[in-house]
Amino acid sequence: MKIVYICLTLVSIQIPVISGQNVISNNLVGMQSSAEINDKEQAHYGIYLRLLAGIGFPETNRNWNANGESDEISVDGTGPALRLQLGASVIPNLIVYGEISGSYMREPDVVWDDIPQTPEHTNFLILDYGLGATYYILPYDFCISGSLTASQTKYGYEESGKIIYTDIGLGANLLIGKEWFLSEKIGAGFALYYHLSNLDDERYKVSVKNTVWGILAAFNFKLADFN
Repeated sequence: MKIVYICLTLVSIQIPVISGQNVISNNLVGMQSSAEINDKEQAHYGIYLRLLAGIGFPETNRNWNANGESDEISVDGTGPALRLQLGASVIPNLIVYGEISGSYMREPDVVWDDIPQTPEHTNFLILDYGLGATYYILPYDFCISGSLTASQTKYGYEESGKIIYTDIGLGANLLIGKEWFLSEKIGAGFALYYHLSNLDDERYKVSVKNTVWGILAAFNFKLADFN
């Protein structure tokens, strides 16, 4: 009888222990499943439209070499900057995109052969069209973007209506930013960006170097999912 009593006692102790272990195991599985679902919802996976708009600080340096003479003009100012990117993820959080962007300034500061000037009724536009990629670092949602571009500069003279375009040259963009999920399909944040391009215009014997720094607000829209 004592042996039976001891066995029953051990069984009664073991049953709650096993039950408790099952509860803990089930909770861990539930937490893991919930984390996997949350990671999937927060991952960047699908087709995206990204709009970046803000303020840019463009600078254009032009060097003339004609008739044995050389002139140098430096143009810089402040103005609106806009970038539009459309792309799709090749793996979660890595998005390949095409983009179009521009940086504009009106009546900028001009230095012509070390002589400061501020010509009125003039405007400058730096355009670029490119292909690039963005990688998102989760769970912080930091992003790094880089692209190679075909770039062009437009010079406008408002009084005469004359517009001069440079030849298309090679450029590059770099963006570093931070975004937050507003919903499953909408994100918002900010980005710092840098643009560099070198253009040669054989018609006017001009060599042009463009640089742009900027601070942009970023808005990310998920257009479609691959699921």
